[in-house]
Amino acid sequence: RQGHDYFPVQSLEQQLLHEADSDELRSQCEEAAADLNEHHRWQDARKPRAPHCP
Repeated sequence: RQGHDYFPVQSLEQQLLHEADSDELRSQCEEAAADLNEHHRWQDARKPRAPHCP
């Protein structure tokens, strides 16, 4: 083994399905984060700005 850990995979099909599910979840999370950031920027842009006094 020489310091390497090996994890058994039930089947190639199951591994590919798992990776596809993980990619789909990652994609959904990234899209939700982008939407949230866009909404935050939109709200921030609508805030009235206080006059800048020295």
